[in-house]
This record gives sequence, C-alpha cells and structure tokens, in this order.
Amino acid sequence: MVERWESFHEGGHKIGGLWRLSEENDLFTRIGFSADGAIVCAESVITFTGDGRTWVSSTYREEPGGVHVNVVREEAGLGEDTIPTYGEHMLVLDMIATGDDRRHVTRLMDSEPNDAETVSLTWAGPARSDLPEGPGEARRLDVRAGARRVGSYWVVDDEIVKSDWGGAESYPGTADDVIDGLDPAVAAFLVDGFDPGFRDIRVADGAAATGFLAPWVLDGPDGDAG
Repeated sequence: MVERWESFHEGGHKIGGLWRLSEENDLFTRIGFSADGAIVCAESVITFTGDGRTWVSSTYREEPGGVHVNVVREEAGLGEDTIPTYGEHMLVLDMIATGDDRRHVTRLMDSEPNDAETVSLTWAGPARSDLPEGPGEARRLDVRAGARRVGSYWVVDDEIVKSDWGGAESYPGTADDVIDGLDPAVAAFLVDGFDPGFRDIRVADGAAATGFLAPWVLDGPDGDAG
C-alpha cells in the first residue's frame, strides 16, 4: 500500500490538495480545491489487471454537477492502450521504473470516457524549475497531444517532485502540510471522500454526465513554453 499527498498551488497560492492510495490492483484518487468561491471535489477508483498492463474498470464521482461515471473497459469496447486520466500516474511511475523513453496511450476523460485523445509521454531531459526546496534541476517528463503540451512531471532521484496541470502545480507533502490552511470542506473531503465506503465501491450500473476536468493546454503549437 502506497499513500501520497500533494498540495495544489495557483498563482503562488495554495488552493487545494490531492490524495492517492495504491492498494493491490486499485488506485484511489481524491482532488479538492476552492476557486472563485466554489469548492470542486472529484474522486476516482481505477482497478488494474494483476500484471498492471492495463485497467479493468473505473468509478468516478465529481461535485458540483452530480457526476457519477462507471466504466468496465472490455464491456465498453475500449482497448488495452487506453487509460482514464487519473490512471496516468501509474504510467508515469512505470516509465520511471523501466527507463522507457516514450509511451503512447489514448487518455480518456474520467468524467466523459467518450472524450478521448492520444497522448505521448516523453522525457524532455534536464530542466530547471521551482521545486519544493527551491529552484533546481530535475528530469522533466512531458505529456503531449500532438504539438500541445498538456502536462508535465519533474522527477528527482526517481521521485515525482512536481506536477504541472496547466495553470496549477502540485507538490508532494505530508498529510498535515497539504491539509493545513485549506477550506475546511476541502480538507474534510480529502480525508474522508464523498462517503467512507467509496473505497469499497466496485463498478455497477451508472449514468455518465458532463464534468469539468479537461485537458489543459500549457503551450502553443511550437511547444516552446515551460
């Protein structure tokens, strides 16, 4: 079992946090933040095959909006080369462990699996950036959809030390550090989720709905920013 906490920052201000738990074949993720006076919360459970080659099912909930999406990959006719967005974390960890230079995958929006795009994950080489301990150099792994950079991860000593979500950045920390100073409702959600039994949910019939999470564009067609 591996637990991970990250704090979300935008414009130099902490706005939210992220919690992940990898347990056996399941990846649990919660993200919560406050923006423009509104609180946004999302929760995901992705089950992977025993060998980790692909995913089996995904359950996703999001508020506001009452989004509740359940998908069984094979029943939905989705290939082994697809991945729900929140499952990308496991792909990044695998690339770090294996040393692979590039991966291609069809990324599915958790809130709307029919909304998909093919992305490549490619090491961009050493890059300087503002890291938790101050400016420094790290290996940068870019996520690109064509010429657009839609995500990045900075890695030091095989550990992800920064993630760029487009307009917001996240950094690893302890649970106490991540929760400190957050809106109480966001903090409570990160700890408990929508309901204490959510980790025990397995895919059942559900209705998809339109959600807020979309692939953010970090730079223009020339891919020079960042």
